[in-house]
Amino acid sequence: ALKYDWQEVLTLASICTGNWWAVAHLTDLLHIDGHLKASQYEYGSELREFVMLEYASSLMQNQSLWQVSADYFSYCPARGKHHIEVLLDRVPLETEAKALKVLRLCQKYDLSHQA
Repeated sequence: ALKYDWQEVLTLASICTGNWWAVAHLTDLLHIDGHLKASQYEYGSELREFVMLEYASSLMQNQSLWQVSADYFSYCPARGKHHIEVLLDRVPLETEAKALKVLRLCQKYDLSHQA
């Protein structure tokens, strides 16, 4: 069987693609399939969570993707909830409809103190 240094593969993929989408989803697939060991890195979170946090954060750059960003953050058990809180604090409540969406996300992720 072939053995790969998956961390190196992911590093090269992030350099070659220039975006986090492919790296985030490849990392997730490798994690689900058991190819990534749960190891801690200097930034204090597992590689999968780090990559997902980076991808979700990159989605925040587009104002229309803030809800998608929150969904990706929710798959990060160690630090995702904190990132959702920060995200929701930054969403401009320009309309009543948007405010209701924020409230629904607060309920969905059990952020009653944020509502």
